[in-house]
Amino acid sequence: MQENSGNPIEASEKARDNSDPMEEEDIPMLMSGAPAMAMFVPLEESLFEPFDAPTNEVDRLKLRQRNIEKHTAIVEQNLVYIYEREHRRILQHAKKLEASQGVHEITTGLMPGEEELIMEYVNAPVPHGADYSNRHLSTYACPELPGEMPPRQAALHWSLYNYGT
Repeated sequence: MQENSGNPIEASEKARDNSDPMEEEDIPMLMSGAPAMAMFVPLEESLFEPFDAPTNEVDRLKLRQRNIEKHTAIVEQNLVYIYEREHRRILQHAKKLEASQGVHEITTGLMPGEEELIMEYVNAPVPHGADYSNRHLSTYACPELPGEMPPRQAALHWSLYNYGT
């Protein structure tokens, strides 16, 4: 079995080759509470077997620390798996859209006239009474679900939506 190195470029190349058997499965959309499920890991010891309790406080703390470190590593692996799976789902979605609608070319950069418009706003005087120093207020706004877009742009938009920006 080949291990995943965690390299996103390698993962995307695998996805292009269709060599990954997991690409075949229909991956459901990541729900907002799903990452919290990563904290649940299978038990390694049986609850029905006799347990040798530590004899003193130092041994008990060492055992607890060892268990916490093992659990932390497994939860981290679970989280990475969840987000890699979501990455594969986004790529799958983009491939399906490209297959059905074709590839849409997207112009990058600013549209003609946008730079002048931006510079007008940059050079505009500060409105009277405007106070831009009140950073104690939250500026977070929940992102809206992305609409229908060309495949590549949709994949990018979904990744930004799932990232929370």
